[in-house]
Amino acid sequence: MALTLLLVVYSLLVGLYSFNTPLFEAPDAYYHFAVIEHIARNGERPPREQPALTDAWQQATYHAPLYYFIAAALIAPLDTSDFPLEFQRNWHGQIGEPHAHNNHNFVAYVPTDWHKTELAVRVVQAFSMVLGGLTLLSIYVLARGVVPTKPGVALLAVLIVMLNPQFIYMSGMINNDNLVTTLTIAALALLIWIVRHRATWPAIGLLSLLLAMNSLAKASGMLLYPPIVLGLLYVGWRDKWRWRQWLGYAALGFLLWVGIASWWYIQNLNEGAEATNIDRMVAVVGGRSGPIDIWADFRGLYYSFWGLFGWFNIIAPIDFYRWTLILMGFAGIGLLIGSFRTVRHSLPTPDNAVIVALLTLQALIILVSWYDYVHRVVSGQGRLWFPLLGGLACAMAYGLKTWRPRWLAVPLLGGMAVAAIGFPSLLIAPTFAAPPQIPIEEWTPPVNAASFWVREPWEDRACLRLWVSPPEWNQLDKVVRLKVAWETLCPVSGYWSQFLHLTNPTLETCQAGDTRYIVAQWDSMPAGGNLPLPAFQIGYVIEDTVSLDLPDTLDLSHQWVLQTGLYDASGTFIRTVIESDTAHPAITVNACAANAVNIGME
Repeated sequence: MALTLLLVVYSLLVGLYSFNTPLFEAPDAYYHFAVIEHIARNGERPPREQPALTDAWQQATYHAPLYYFIAAALIAPLDTSDFPLEFQRNWHGQIGEPHAHNNHNFVAYVPTDWHKTELAVRVVQAFSMVLGGLTLLSIYVLARGVVPTKPGVALLAVLIVMLNPQFIYMSGMINNDNLVTTLTIAALALLIWIVRHRATWPAIGLLSLLLAMNSLAKASGMLLYPPIVLGLLYVGWRDKWRWRQWLGYAALGFLLWVGIASWWYIQNLNEGAEATNIDRMVAVVGGRSGPIDIWADFRGLYYSFWGLFGWFNIIAPIDFYRWTLILMGFAGIGLLIGSFRTVRHSLPTPDNAVIVALLTLQALIILVSWYDYVHRVVSGQGRLWFPLLGGLACAMAYGLKTWRPRWLAVPLLGGMAVAAIGFPSLLIAPTFAAPPQIPIEEWTPPVNAASFWVREPWEDRACLRLWVSPPEWNQLDKVVRLKVAWETLCPVSGYWSQFLHLTNPTLETCQAGDTRYIVAQWDSMPAGGNLPLPAFQIGYVIEDTVSLDLPDTLDLSHQWVLQTGLYDASGTFIRTVIESDTAHPAITVNACAANAVNIGME
């Protein structure tokens, strides 16, 4: 009953995170879905030649394909013809910048009310949620096997993982690590069951199947083989297996791996790559340059293990990470006390010692593997350590249970619950919130503002009316702010970005490509990237304030001019056409070309 209740709460939490996060706003979710969608539509994986950075799938095409195969089967009946055309990249996205003030979004998101691609994404997210639920079930079974005399430890282990905001967040996102985590912990749980009981053909067959699937889910799934093999060697020695059992179990495991996973590794080798494809992935994402700051990588790993959202650019309050350190420290001290008490009363049984050794070995293997990988790329991604959640949760739960009285851990877990529940609405949703769209009849133009007609180059009619107010700036903080308003008259199809340039008008030559007159600039889609122009509603107005940092060396006695307008940041860099609507002495259309507004700075 208690486990069922925890799973229900888990499902509600995943939904809370998922629906407060726009589509594709999780690490690599866009790339993963691109592979899934390509398989669902074409019946084959994306091209494996060196992909360009413009390919929607990028390095994800080099990942082991099991997660993509399953997800593609789930969305095969759905229409995804609007992907990726209707899900344009935000070319100003502050990816991996946790202290950025805007442009946290990777995709210029226009809600579609669960049509086409959005429905397909939600289906894959539901698949990930199921995988997360299976992970929690596996942790429960694992903990029952690790500490069979204390059933409460298993429920507490599930609760600890369920209160990890990053685990909940990633369980509602598209990511192949969700499958690896599930298969890894399920295999470990089954291994512990075999150690506690005995090996049977069904158990060995299921374990071999889980291992083979894990190898096809991600190359890191192969890291589980050493502790599994050593655990089975111990069981075989303890139970005095006959040579037919040794040979039969080994053959079963080998044949299942050959039949399920070997083809992917062989294909990579035949294509001249490493068996794991790491070399080709590094070639796409870019290898590490410069010396390694292992502390910085580990800090990023720790943050993103507990709670770093978006594309590693929505950071939790620093006190939250301190809270997790206190929780882990409290649990660690309890673990030492409990272990000392156990050893003092009786030596651990061989089975107990082997189980602890196997879980420790798994952790060491992942640590060494991560240390090697981090030498090749910047890899402070906490989800890469999620396969350790089983052993970590068991250790923390055992440590917390050791304390007397037991309610001492309640405030620490309560703090985690507050964070896990509060982050979606208090941290994530505001980051992606778009400004309200005001009905034109309820809106009054600003006093002393000038208006301009903005027309897309391929249209005969101007669908936007841009209102620009005189700039506000402070010579002390060296920031200039410009208030604008966008009035939508008809649909806008282009994913335009707004530019704001500080210019020296005496250097402007009107020659194409001559940008020497631009002293400083700022670029973004409207509303800090949260509201692309195709999302503008006809008959509504959107108010926005854009700001530009001025150079410290700026000569304030000089006459400077701001320029603003719209351009295509995806590669063509063409601009919209701008025509004057109302006269203003200091706010006019640029004299060189009708694609920018000049604003004098008083």
